[in-house]
Amino acid sequence: MSENPRSREHIHSVFLNAVHYVGISKLIAELECSKSAGVLYALNEGLYRLEAISKEDYDLLARRYGRKLKDVIAQAQTSRESSHVPILTIEQTKEKQLMEQKDKQFKGILEEWDLHPSLEWRSKVFNEAEKWKDKLESARLVLARTNK
Repeated sequence: MSENPRSREHIHSVFLNAVHYVGISKLIAELECSKSAGVLYALNEGLYRLEAISKEDYDLLARRYGRKLKDVIAQAQTSRESSHVPILTIEQTKEKQLMEQKDKQFKGILEEWDLHPSLEWRSKVFNEAEKWKDKLESARLVLARTNK
């Protein structure tokens, strides 16, 4: 994109043939999202599979465009995101908040570990920690605790 913040070269009208239109319509119905979000979700999927974008960008954008339209509307009513803040910056902030929340959760689990001897509870905790082991030290500590 150009250095000019008012440049609109990143905006494109695209003609969808019948196959693409039906496919996008099915995706929109499945995700319960807007038409724009459905198109951007599909684009994000394709670019990631073609290795044109990073895993980090893919994950952030998949969460953004995969949200249900009713959730987007509800959030917009409670807090307005500035249109001048890049999407990736907004998503990175949300990702950071989620990481902090999960880290706090895993640290709490470690503190209360001995209070929950149930195998069902520990199995559930293990499965959740598995999802976060690459990003959080606290998740790795939970996994180490479950292996004892």
